Amino acid sequence: MRMKRYWIIISAILLCTTFRANAQKVSLGTNVLEWSDFLTPNASLQLATGQHWSLEAGARYNSWSWRTAGTYEQRQVNERKARQQAYSFGARWWPWNVYSGWWIAARLQYQEYDYGGLSSFAWVPDNEAGDAFGAALLAGYDLQIHKHWNLEFGLGFWGGYKFFSRYALPWCGRLLERGERMFILPDQAMISVVYVF
Repeated sequence: MRMKRYWIIISAILLCTTFRANAQKVSLGTNVLEWSDFLTPNASLQLATGQHWSLEAGARYNSWSWRTAGTYEQRQVNERKARQQAYSFGARWWPWNVYSGWWIAARLQYQEYDYGGLSSFAWVPDNEAGDAFGAALLAGYDLQIHKHWNLEFGLGFWGGYKFFSRYALPWCGRLLERGERMFILPDQAMISVVYVF
């Protein structure tokens, strides 16, 4: 327990020192649209490596399910979930300046997911759980609204390979299919709030 406290204190000191040493080189953001997707917390960290390039790392996590009222059987059939933990690392190219204007990004991604009861969304595999990994391409625009604040807009898609299991019901359903395959899917629609240190 004592060792854990030391690591937390050392990490906090290093993070604060890094932010002071790299003024206008680091940004931290969150995608508002991800929060509207079943309240999925998310964050992205970027580090400028030059006038036109930045490195980025991101994560999102959701472990919640939504059930309607009714009997136990009705609640199981009517469950809605978009559980996931996803991690990404990549680079952005900015034609003008870092954290300003248009950008194009490429990144590697891993996602562990469990979707259920979402059949109204054509691109979301319904009642499916699995692991996916691949690469994403995104493009967007950063609008500077203050010295330290940006609004970020973007769209992207990703493709790769997934290992999956498909079930008859969103919760505790009969196994219908298990397999692996390649995929290409929409990745993110972004309206992000970004703080530039």
